[in-house]
Amino acid sequence: MTLAELVTEMSKQYPSTVEISTRISYLNQGLSTLEDYFDNYAMATSTTVANQDEYALPTGIEDISQIYTFGIGNSATPANRYDYARYEASTVLDYPNVGNVYYQLTDSDGDKKIIVHPAPTTSGLPINIIYKKHYAELAWSTNTASPEFDSRYHILLVYYANHMIATTGHAPDTMQADMFMQKWLDGLNELTRKRARANVAHPKKARDNPQWHSGKRHVAGTTVPIVLE
Repeated sequence: MTLAELVTEMSKQYPSTVEISTRISYLNQGLSTLEDYFDNYAMATSTTVANQDEYALPTGIEDISQIYTFGIGNSATPANRYDYARYEASTVLDYPNVGNVYYQLTDSDGDKKIIVHPAPTTSGLPINIIYKKHYAELAWSTNTASPEFDSRYHILLVYYANHMIATTGHAPDTMQADMFMQKWLDGLNELTRKRARANVAHPKKARDNPQWHSGKRHVAGTTVPIVLE
């Protein structure tokens, strides 16, 4: 559904005199919540500078919590998508850093930076970052645009926005507000179950269990038994 169609559907399900700008603000609130229920990944690229470990966040990334994978090419022109050194998320408290890691610092101007360890020793190596992209906000100036997720669930935005309309104002319509909220929550529950099934069928990360490492220590990326002397 386009934005124009969403606004029309809102009026059809719950007629009101609320201004379009207010309707759109409620639709965008719902859109922000739905981000967590869909995979909407994008790729950002940059290049290394020799012996530099601090890099600005690429456009589209507001915090490293959005990052899914971070890799630096093994050469200026990697042979394929696998010809990259993988970097894992760490924190500034993990010191000294071990292995290929990245973490976030905020400078004196309030700008967030990505810190990589070890710092690349070669300039011009490609940096590839796959990250969770924020949905573009809806705006009436582009009312033919559609929300960037599965169109089968666009109706959830209507339920959320109409709930907000019914629950606000001088005389809240609590019965209608509750009805729209229940439809919204039913939709979120369905998406939660769908995501859980997908995570089981196609997990994004390898399984791990702390008990598997009991009585063992890590050496150079492998796990070996501890020998008691």
